[in-house]
Amino acid sequence: MNRVIVGIISEQTIPNYLFIKEMFQIGDKLLFISSQKFVERIEWIKQSLGYVNCSIESILFQDGEEERWKDMESKLLAQLSSECSYIINLTGGTKYMSLLVQNVFERYNSQFFYIPFPKNELLKLSDNDSIALNYRLTIKEYFSNYNVTFTEKELVKSEAYSDYFFNRFVDGTLNFKAIDLLRSYRNIKKKIAVYSLESCTPTEKKPQIEGLGDFLSNMNFLMKEAGYLNRSEIEYLTGGWFEEYLYYKIKKYVNPQDIKLGVLIKRTENTNQNDLDVVFISGNKLFVVECKTGILGEKMFNETVYKATAIKETVLGLSANTFIVSLATEDEKLKKTAKNMGIQYKCREDIENPQLFENFIMQIKKTARD
Repeated sequence: MNRVIVGIISEQTIPNYLFIKEMFQIGDKLLFISSQKFVERIEWIKQSLGYVNCSIESILFQDGEEERWKDMESKLLAQLSSECSYIINLTGGTKYMSLLVQNVFERYNSQFFYIPFPKNELLKLSDNDSIALNYRLTIKEYFSNYNVTFTEKELVKSEAYSDYFFNRFVDGTLNFKAIDLLRSYRNIKKKIAVYSLESCTPTEKKPQIEGLGDFLSNMNFLMKEAGYLNRSEIEYLTGGWFEEYLYYKIKKYVNPQDIKLGVLIKRTENTNQNDLDVVFISGNKLFVVECKTGILGEKMFNETVYKATAIKETVLGLSANTFIVSLATEDEKLKKTAKNMGIQYKCREDIENPQLFENFIMQIKKTARD
């Protein structure tokens, strides 16, 4: 008897993808049920699966038809067979559509499941006990299910050096003036000689950075090419070090199933791109950490929060968790603003204080586990 895995498609694609990856066996067929509104999401799931020799069919309801029981029933009955066994995921779709699917498929050899997403478990109808959902997503799979492509940065320095840089920041022994002046050079495409930055005729866009060589020597900062700073090194010195610091800490203490640094995401149907500092998946939930070595005022903070919220709502899906981590001192007003927008804000004390940092890590682990 042919096995057919059935999914009802709606806004969130991840539950359907996880169900298929958990249940699929070679030789199985796939059947997607959806309103016309979500037909593109079927394609997102199919491209994410990448199944080549698998029969995949769809039953699509036209606009308004998903509220007409008899019309939907007729469409389903016309495509079902008593020679197949059906494994149905009732998680997606409207409640009305889900009720219809259950009603129709009960007339056939069928098993019904539900994923209480974002929990990693399956509930089988008529059973009390849940079934562990063992499949674990990669970041590539997660983004692909939302039609998002991405690139990532390479690490510039080791974990030990990022720890060293953080400690120098905390004890106040960095040359903050040189770092601030370097920000004007973050978008360069070529390497820049350190001596040219120290002795150039200063302009508003290209300031002179006196003592840069001494600063780099004092920081034991080894350049890829002696005497020259490239773009990634300038980005590291002007804030990228904090991204790498948190990347290493999360990788070490959270042990996520996948983690990326400096992710540039793009929805394939448009040209808009968004930078995400640290991205990782734990417990099949996506986490995004935006890193700021300082928040300069309420206006800049609000812009950061609104950007993070917009990306979460339009690109990352309901299960995404976003943190803004700043090395500015604690500000309860800013924390409250972020919380009201569904974003978690962590300040300098949360990172510098060992107990508070452990609490931060435990919060991530609990969210991933719940």
